Amino acid sequence: KQFVDAMTQYLLVTSIEPNFVEFRNGFMSVCDSEMVKSMHPEELELLVCGNPELNFHELRGSTRYDGYDENDDTIKMFWEVVEEFTTAQQKTFLKFCTGSDRVPIRGLKDLNFVVGKNGDEGALLPTAHTCFNHLLLPMYKSKDVLKQKLLLAIENCTGFGLI
Repeated sequence: KQFVDAMTQYLLVTSIEPNFVEFRNGFMSVCDSEMVKSMHPEELELLVCGNPELNFHELRGSTRYDGYDENDDTIKMFWEVVEEFTTAQQKTFLKFCTGSDRVPIRGLKDLNFVVGKNGDEGALLPTAHTCFNHLLLPMYKSKDVLKQKLLLAIENCTGFGLI
């Protein structure tokens, strides 16, 4: 028991203490300590990690369109594809479009997401302006092509070509 207690203390406290002190100092330099002290652990987790709920119906309801209408066939196919994605694919999609796979504290409805038309050429891949939460989506003629192109784009982007 003494060995297990000592090993647990070392692994969970002592070995990470220098890194944690730096993290705490940086965090407290941004967040007022009185505010942090008044929060419940769950609230602090939401602040740091974001909302864990991926509600794409909320995102769809708050999305604005540039060059498309919500009733366009490409947009209907787009939402069908995104809503059929696995959770991992949806997080990858969010990262592709916004630069982060995290959901705002109040949900995806607060994302200010825009889907813009990027030409009538179905051979192009979707692109994104992550700083503006703006997806540039070419017009695709079939759901299968849209899904293939969107998955190709979100699964193979590395950000400015750097790894």
